[in-house]
Amino acid sequence: MISMSLDSRKFENIIDYEKQEIVKLIEKAREELKSAYSILGEDPERALEIVRKLKSTIIPEIKRKFVEAKSRLKSEILSLKGELATISDVEERRKIIEQMEELRNSLDDFEDHLEDELDNLEDSISDLKADIKDILKEAKKRKSI
Repeated sequence: MISMSLDSRKFENIIDYEKQEIVKLIEKAREELKSAYSILGEDPERALEIVRKLKSTIIPEIKRKFVEAKSRLKSEILSLKGELATISDVEERRKIIEQMEELRNSLDDFEDHLEDELDNLEDSISDLKADIKDILKEAKKRKSI
């Protein structure tokens, strides 16, 4: 838990660690996406399987990790808020309030960055899925002729 002596750098380190863990999963998803794109022309069914795997397993795992990280970071801030209630010195309270605000801002930046990354990934997956469906429809039309 965060103590009153915790500075913003330590909280930033916690955020960086959480971000790295989530970015690893996002990179894994991007590699899978590249793999699907690379086989799109020759094996659209396999590409569709990869997309389904991304949507059913990897994306939910990323979202779960993201929610866990946000929850963990918010609980750290709440812990500091709880400590604030025990302090009567006005100057000390002011410092802690400022620190909490810095931590909240860091958390907001963390959320914004990773939400953008996840949105971009989901958009790319949706675009690929649409391309695959178009290819499969076209192949079906050619087969029926």
